[in-house]
Amino acid sequence: MSEKITDLAPEQEEKLAEYRDRWISLGLSTQKIDREKAAAAVDLVYSCAGLNPPKIKIWLRSPYEGVIGAWWLKQVLKTLRGKTLDKVRTKIVSVIGDKPEDKAGEQVGDQLRTDIMAQAKTRVRNHIGSQIGAQVKNQIGEPVKDQVRDRVWSHVWNQAKDHVRPQLGDPIWTQVWAQVWNQIWDQVWAQKPQIGEQIGEQVRAEIVAQVRDQFKGQIEDLLSTQAYCAGLHDANMLAPYEFFGKEMGVDVDKLSGLMAATEHCGWFWPFGGAVIITEKPTELHRDNRNRLHNEKGMAVKYSDGWGVGVWYGTRVENWVITNPEQITIDKILDEKDAGARRVMRERFGLQDFFFAMIKDGTAKRVSRRKDPSGQPMSLYRYDDKETLLHFVHVYNGEAETDGTRHDFIISCKNVCDDAWDSMVGTYPDLINELKDNPRKFEIIKASIR
Repeated sequence: MSEKITDLAPEQEEKLAEYRDRWISLGLSTQKIDREKAAAAVDLVYSCAGLNPPKIKIWLRSPYEGVIGAWWLKQVLKTLRGKTLDKVRTKIVSVIGDKPEDKAGEQVGDQLRTDIMAQAKTRVRNHIGSQIGAQVKNQIGEPVKDQVRDRVWSHVWNQAKDHVRPQLGDPIWTQVWAQVWNQIWDQVWAQKPQIGEQIGEQVRAEIVAQVRDQFKGQIEDLLSTQAYCAGLHDANMLAPYEFFGKEMGVDVDKLSGLMAATEHCGWFWPFGGAVIITEKPTELHRDNRNRLHNEKGMAVKYSDGWGVGVWYGTRVENWVITNPEQITIDKILDEKDAGARRVMRERFGLQDFFFAMIKDGTAKRVSRRKDPSGQPMSLYRYDDKETLLHFVHVYNGEAETDGTRHDFIISCKNVCDDAWDSMVGTYPDLINELKDNPRKFEIIKASIR
């Protein structure tokens, strides 16, 4: 084995930022894919894995359509498996006729006319139906087979990693991954929420909620990382290898297909002889901390109208962002995800939320006393075994010019059953600093997001 490369030359170090920025740009791309380039990239992915390029390419508009299309294609494969090419063509023609586009959605007979397709948007069925029919009917070559994602990603990835890693010393490996991989991860994949996980979770939530129990396992399988390749959202995994190849002369040809797919494709589901390829997002919105966020609609949106609602990095249902007037106390308390529940409280209005819980008796008063300035304060608790909330109702120590006193709700930790001690236990520094300030509670409230 040749001697390991242990140091980066100064000019190589200077180029790390260039590679980082290029791959961040790829991972955040909202450009429409060039189908010719995307098809060539996927063909190269297959070739790098030692497979024949897929002759059937199905083009869909989002991961939502992609996972439904992948499920549908698996049903086609089950119908066609084991048949000779002539029989395949005969079967397709007999089912869909000479003009498959005229009977989109009927190409594999009654087997595919199930509730999942009826419920998971007719437009998806129509969009994929004619493509599968037209392409399968006219293919010359082996029939399509089951998914080959492990072959085109895991096998190739492991081979490349096992080939590259021994050539690089630990300092270089650590430096490149820290300066390139980590920063792309932060920008593209591992944001809170991560773009890829946001898409996956919402596809899973939206589809599984619509299908019969017998289909849930199949849909979950198609959303596992063993089923699809993430295209542009694999940017962080591949960026260091482009640097190793171009700047350090390390052979990374095995990954050339996946690199090309990251640049030219959205998510794709590879099968033997066929592939589902989806578009990149058309919109992507972030806050000044690079978290997914959009106050007016979806933070990630695709051309079919499907997308992901995110509020400062926390995924929520789109209506929480676009129609906050529909949020109710019951909906907030019924929400199982703690992050989404917090966002719903914010959108509803924290003060309104807590005051409403006091008014309708949802929250129970634990204790009542006077604060050091002589104003009443009460500790409330809500506990339904899944959600535990503690908050204190307080008044300013200083009256307004009209003689009234502003009152506030301030959330606190579950430290004890005394209202003042709960405040001290939750905000010790602020209480100590402001203990003689008659408007201390107003200041504390303003300091809490």
